[in-house]
Amino acid sequence: MKHFTLMILSSVLSNPVKRIRLNHESMNVNIIGNFDVAQRTTSGIFQDTGWWYDYFSGDSIEVTDVNMTLTLDAGEFRIYTTEKLPTPEGDILSDVQDIEDTLPTKYSLSQNYPNPFNPSTTIKFTIPQSGFVSLKVYNILGQEVKTLLSKEINTGAYSVDWNGTNNYGDQLSSGVYFYRIEAGDFIESKKMLFIK
Repeated sequence: MKHFTLMILSSVLSNPVKRIRLNHESMNVNIIGNFDVAQRTTSGIFQDTGWWYDYFSGDSIEVTDVNMTLTLDAGEFRIYTTEKLPTPEGDILSDVQDIEDTLPTKYSLSQNYPNPFNPSTTIKFTIPQSGFVSLKVYNILGQEVKTLLSKEINTGAYSVDWNGTNNYGDQLSSGVYFYRIEAGDFIESKKMLFIK
């Protein structure tokens, strides 16, 4: 069995664009990732000039200046190696699923966010089958103050925004409120706090 001893030459982990350099006698590896919510351009990625290979795509780039710049989209990461490796299978990130393409299999009501809130909050829920759905807000005395939804909807994941007003458009006072969903046999309530 072959053993490898890697040495971390350097790492930059305090910036939105983070990188780790690994050195070994057979190959060098640079891992770089943009942990920001916006596109970022960075430089100083490569410690040596020459040919480097993108692990995921298999593409090669010739580095003629170690200070060359590279632009990464928000959340994008790359791995560069000095030796060409077989590209990974297309489903290497198979645990990641696009929620928009996945139909829910059960009813659920999520905690509103933000909570406490001012001026507005978002309530998310899932419906595994089409049907009539009622989503209402109640005050601490159990009186209905706002109907957020009352209609037939299709299977899916939904979100509803609420701005702290009642059914007449009047701003409510600060305090504890409850939201309740009724869909088929599913009934659930959660608490939220409105602060002015």
